[in-house]
Amino acid sequence: MQETLKQMSSQVTEKWNNLTQSQKIRIYIGIAACIVAIVAVAFMLRPKMRVLCSDVDAKSAADITNVLTERKIEYKLNPEGTTIEVDEKDYSAARMALAEEDVPKVGYSFSDAMANSMSTTENDKKVKLDEYNRVDLEESLETIENIKSAKVKLVIPQEKNSFLQSKQQSSASVILNLANPLTSKQIEGIARLIASSVQNLDTKNITILDTQGNNLYSGADEQSFSLSKQQEHKQAAEYEIKNKVNELLGAMYSDVRISANLIFDYDQYEEVSESYTPQFEDDPRGIIQSETVSSASSTNTQNGDEPGVANNGGDAPTYQMGDGGTGTTKESNKQVTYVTDKKVATSIKNVGEPDLKASSLAVNLFKNKIYNEEDLEKTLGTMTWKEFKEQNSQQVPLAVDENLIASIQSATGIEQVTVQCYENPIFIDKEEYSIDYKDYLPFILILLVLLLVVVVVMKFRKQEEVVEIEPELEVEEMLKTAKEEVELEEIELKEVLETKRQIDKFVDEKPEAVANLLRNWLTEEEWE
Repeated sequence: MQETLKQMSSQVTEKWNNLTQSQKIRIYIGIAACIVAIVAVAFMLRPKMRVLCSDVDAKSAADITNVLTERKIEYKLNPEGTTIEVDEKDYSAARMALAEEDVPKVGYSFSDAMANSMSTTENDKKVKLDEYNRVDLEESLETIENIKSAKVKLVIPQEKNSFLQSKQQSSASVILNLANPLTSKQIEGIARLIASSVQNLDTKNITILDTQGNNLYSGADEQSFSLSKQQEHKQAAEYEIKNKVNELLGAMYSDVRISANLIFDYDQYEEVSESYTPQFEDDPRGIIQSETVSSASSTNTQNGDEPGVANNGGDAPTYQMGDGGTGTTKESNKQVTYVTDKKVATSIKNVGEPDLKASSLAVNLFKNKIYNEEDLEKTLGTMTWKEFKEQNSQQVPLAVDENLIASIQSATGIEQVTVQCYENPIFIDKEEYSIDYKDYLPFILILLVLLLVVVVVMKFRKQEEVVEIEPELEVEEMLKTAKEEVELEEIELKEVLETKRQIDKFVDEKPEAVANLLRNWLTEEEWE
């Protein structure tokens, strides 16, 4: 191969060197004309660009290019990154895409807030500054990772008395469009950012929701944080369950879709229990720990006294008179304390444990069945490919093995598992052969250039001299040829002698005519 290339190169070089200067110039002109033609065709076929956005900042330019990339719309960005152009045929589609995504956002700038006139009141100025703070806060939130967009609503009291205004609390409501879930720490940081950006705003007056209606933050009390943590904990647990099922079934099916509903018990529960066990089977009272014995006795002697008063006048009533006597009292007390085995148990239920019996899991399995038009077109008969696709476009339910459900239950620990399996048809159309002249135009131009070069070289190359080589003669032929040449020379010599003899005869017979002829020749030479 290398020798062939060298030979071709040497031949081309040799032919090029054999060309004249004018021929080389013509070839140069032809090649230059072809290049100009190619450039002209490429210039005419290039897409006509139209300015989509101009004088945009870096963030807006990034948002716009992201939307155009997602919609597969080609664009051109100038080196400064402030102007974006698209193909004129894609201009309408690009504008509609930006309108759907609300990109770029027209913000309320500080210069707008400061643009006041003589008729602007202090209250109007305050409202404009509050609006600027709101828009600036939205833009700040949108710079945080995993936040696609943010809507902020501020309620700021308007009081003429500055003292009363400082005592009134502001409030804020925020709706976040999230790309991915936020952690509780991130949500807490967002709440503190909002509180520090608005006058007289405390974290307890901030409410944060996502576009799904989930409450991400509702005040700075401990309970609100626990709600966020509960949601985060539930999402992490469900994600782990989905991963387990995917690892189990992902290799067996084309697509696995899982929906987990985990029930968690976040109630705090503490239980203290005491149990007593006798030490001896015969005596359930146990061992005597302490014993106290006490006794007491007393004796009382009393004479009967006269009731009433001795100097009472009149008829004094009579009373029952008591006899005098002696009383004795005895008392004894015995206290015994027995000891038995005592067991005190304190149990605290783990908060956030999933209730696997109450939880449920739904799994949809899909097996792709591929229909290739090239393979089936011979078996379709009178049915067209379009009719075949319409007839087989529905998903077909498949039977589910009970062992599969048991495997999912064992892997996740969830008893309530529902599994459904479907056959999903996939149709592959036969590729139609189509030619786009724009794709082949560069190759056609290159071929035309090569043909032109070949024609010019063939037309103006130097004609090679053709040298005829006489065939070698044999000895007899050489002798014959030499003999013929000698005979020809003898004939020519005889003719010359015959001419001389006739001239001499003419001079002898007519000398006067010869003299006149010579005289005329001399006269003509003198005139000349």
